[in-house]
Amino acid sequence: MVNQHLKSMNYAKKVWLLVCSLFVIIGICIGLHFFFGPEDNMSLSCQADLHGKDVKRDVKVAIDIKIVGEEVALKYRSLESGTDNHSMIMKGKLEKLDLTSMTYKLKLEKGQVVSNLLQHSFSNHMKSVIDSSRLAMANRGPLSLDIHLLEIDEEQHYAIVQFSPDDGLWGCDIKDNKLTF
Repeated sequence: MVNQHLKSMNYAKKVWLLVCSLFVIIGICIGLHFFFGPEDNMSLSCQADLHGKDVKRDVKVAIDIKIVGEEVALKYRSLESGTDNHSMIMKGKLEKLDLTSMTYKLKLEKGQVVSNLLQHSFSNHMKSVIDSSRLAMANRGPLSLDIHLLEIDEEQHYAIVQFSPDDGLWGCDIKDNKLTF
């Protein structure tokens, strides 16, 4: 009877040691994934023709979006004859990624304007974009921007996106996408 009790205690110790080892291994795996696991990344390059009165025919606008983890960089560019005239670079955080609606909710906290020294002044469109962004950030704090992915084809490397509150539709080239939808 004592021998049987010692065997059951020995068996319990082995099971306990196995369970503890399993928890340690799981903890190490979770820690490695947390510190070294892949981040959610997305990089889009979008271009559009600018239409409206007082707009030259060869003027295009472009938006380059780079999301790495929670960090966001957005570069809005004015192009004339293929050359960058002016750009506005805004940085902030990814507030939320809503997978059900495929929407990135951004909070852009700071920005800067970069200008081509050979250009004498900003175009009316670029002035409007800069002024409205500056005013929104000065009065309300971080600028909220939603990027809704209407269609995405990773094999063809393109996406159709809609920006809100602007509601503009853009065709974009996917440069880097590690998100799984």
